[in-house]
Amino acid sequence: LVERLEQLHLMNKPMTAAEGEWTYLANNIRAQGLEDAPGMKAAMETAQGLQELQVQEIVHQRMESLMGLDSDALQTAMKRIHLEASHKVLPMKVDIVRDAVAKASGFASGAELAASPGYEPTPSTGGKWLTWSRFDVTGNKAKIQSAFKGRSLSHNVYGGDLASLLSTGVLASTEKRAVMGIGGGLGSSEQADKMSGGANSVFLRVKKTPTSPGGGRLIWDDPSVLMQRSDYYAYNGDHYGAINPANHHYNAWAFTRDPMKIAQFSGSDNEIMFRNGIDLLGAEAPSRIVCHSAAERSSILASLTARGITQLGGKPVEDVLCTEAD
Repeated sequence: LVERLEQLHLMNKPMTAAEGEWTYLANNIRAQGLEDAPGMKAAMETAQGLQELQVQEIVHQRMESLMGLDSDALQTAMKRIHLEASHKVLPMKVDIVRDAVAKASGFASGAELAASPGYEPTPSTGGKWLTWSRFDVTGNKAKIQSAFKGRSLSHNVYGGDLASLLSTGVLASTEKRAVMGIGGGLGSSEQADKMSGGANSVFLRVKKTPTSPGGGRLIWDDPSVLMQRSDYYAYNGDHYGAINPANHHYNAWAFTRDPMKIAQFSGSDNEIMFRNGIDLLGAEAPSRIVCHSAAERSSILASLTARGITQLGGKPVEDVLCTEAD
């Protein structure tokens, strides 16, 4: 399998620190809308140029062994050379792009950005996937919390079956549920979401912090817990999570990744899409899991306790689990 991944021109080794930081930078460029910032395009072109030069150098060094190969063997050899070149120059590419990102976001240099408190290029491994953060939020958590004051993020569990949801440990997207072997019919608009591109995300809403929420709800009273992720996008209205420009629900003018704009959403049907899903039992756990009844709460509490889960998001499970009557 490892060799086959290489033949498909895919990385077949554990992620390195440079690879993790490269993805972190790419995600932050997209999340913060830095694609058109001064110097960004030039930095990307320079980084790509380094890789192409490395390919040429390796080809020159191995010219003798490459000569005489048939078409298929040459194609395989070139794929390996491209992977090798990509791996070798990646640290240099990271330095170039980090410097451009730093200057685009108000830092004097890439070194200054890397030393800042919010710069966290190592991905989170919670849930069943990797997630990267965005330094404009992790470095300004108090600002984000202030913007969302009196507001929470919430998700109504379709069908209200909290026990089944928590048994998986994740709030998973339509696509991830399929990979996990969970059948359809659990989302409110699964077919439409597949066409809009929203099927690879889970949907939350911004609402005034509820004091007496109904059962079957997940509530994040500190939205900064999720706003620090770099993979979300949002609409102040129902667009079926459209991210596919060809879909009629997509609206480039309404689309945003800006947490400060999201904090001001007023539409009752606003939506925030988080790619893949949310880890419900780790650092991303909700502040409140609202059960329909005391009996449901007791059942879920017993199940979590039996699995050795005593805290959710740094809080005792007993404080997170509540009922609509509380």
